[in-house]
Parts: sequence; structure tokens; C-alpha cells
Amino acid sequence: MIKKTLIPILIILILFIASVSSAIAATITKSIGTDGRDYSTITLWEAAIGGAAGGAGNDAVGETYADSDFNESVTFDDGTPDSIRLTAASGQRHDGTASGGGVVIDRGGAYVTTFSFNASTHVIFEWLRLTNWSTVAANQYAVRSYFRSDGTFVARNNIIHDGDNYGIYLYGGNTRQVLNNIIYDLTKTGNNDAYGVYVDWSNAKYVFNNTVYNISQYGIRTDHANHVVKNNISVGNGSGDYQILAGHLAKNKETK
Repeated sequence: MIKKTLIPILIILILFIASVSSAIAATITKSIGTDGRDYSTITLWEAAIGGAAGGAGNDAVGETYADSDFNESVTFDDGTPDSIRLTAASGQRHDGTASGGGVVIDRGGAYVTTFSFNASTHVIFEWLRLTNWSTVAANQYAVRSYFRSDGTFVARNNIIHDGDNYGIYLYGGNTRQVLNNIIYDLTKTGNNDAYGVYVDWSNAKYVFNNTVYNISQYGIRTDHANHVVKNNISVGNGSGDYQILAGHLAKNKETK
């Protein structure tokens, strides 16, 4: 039998445990693709990450499948989850070669940026193959992280090829990482530009272990503020393999 004097203490303890439990982030993993998956497109998953596919303080994970046809352009601007991770499901990853399978996002020659990450949260974009986007007027990008004042962004283990203009473009914010990507065969169109990796403004951007080749202009370009470029292979590019510019805020650092 519980003594009456202990009841208030137990109530306080129960309320404390409940409050702590509610504060612990959950990982909400959803499958993306055809054939009975949680969401049929990446667009639909992104639209749900503020609620059923993620929610405030949680980690939203979207797992794509190689048996599905993805040809969409998606803008991520919902910062509700604590983190967002878009990846290929286990057993669905490419093998790091040009014909190595995996999940493919093929834009079919469409004129638009493929993935744009604008939300201020933590983002991982990984293990996907992006191809066949085009440009009519303004520059377009396979992957863009833009004007994000906080959070982190990591693009890793992707294959990006046969498109117009930019492979991976990072602008603004802090702590951006481009790691272990393969980027090739990007074309300059009209008065637009073509870069495999372009990092611009802000601090703490790291470009490590990427392979970049056959880009119409520069393989890797950095500008404005502190960037570290290290252990990359950048070869056979039209204007040069590296363009490491003096920053307005600090000196860029390149280590090959």
C-alpha cells in the first residue's frame, strides 16, 4: 500500500518522465516509390515531413526504391523536423559506377533545379543518382542548398551526370559538406555557367573526396569565406579543374 505522503512525489515523478519522453526525438522512416510504399513520390513525402512523415523535433527519413521511376523537382522548405534525410533504401544503392544501378532521378530534359533545400534544419542527401536536367535561361542545379541561416547540410555518395550548369551548389549558411560524390558530363549553355561543385559565401564548407570530370567550365569552385577542399579528383574540365578564389570574408584554403 502506498503511503499518502508518497503520492505527490510519485505524481511529480510520472509527470517528469512523461515530459522527458515527449522531448526525445523520434526517427520517422517512410518508404518512397510505387508498389505499396508509404509515399509514391518524393514530392508527397516532402509535403508530409511537417506532420505524419516527421513532425516537430523528430528526424524525418525518406527511403527511395530503385524499382520506381522518379522524375520530379522538389523544394524542401519545411523546417519543422529536427533533421531531414533523403536516401536510397538498404539494398537499393548504386555501386559507384556509371551503370551501377541504384535509385535514379531522371528529369527527362526538364528545365528546372532538381532538388533545392531552403529549410533551416539539418539535412542529409545521399546515395542517389541525378541526371538529365536542362537549362533554357537562368542557371539550374542538380542539388542546391540556398539561403539557410542555420542547421547543417551534407550531400554525400551521390552520382550526378549529364545535365546543364551546376552539379552541387551551396550558398549561405554554415557547416555544409560535399563528400564522396561523383560528378561528370555537365554542360555550359548560352551565357550560363557549368561547375561540378560550387560553394559560395558563409563559413565551414568542406569539399572532400569527390570525383569531378568533364565539366564545361571548372570542376570545383569556391568563393567568399572559409572553405576546405581536400582529397578530391578533379580532371579533364574545360576551363580548369579548380577555381579557388580569394574570399571577401577570409582566405580560402585548398589542399589537394
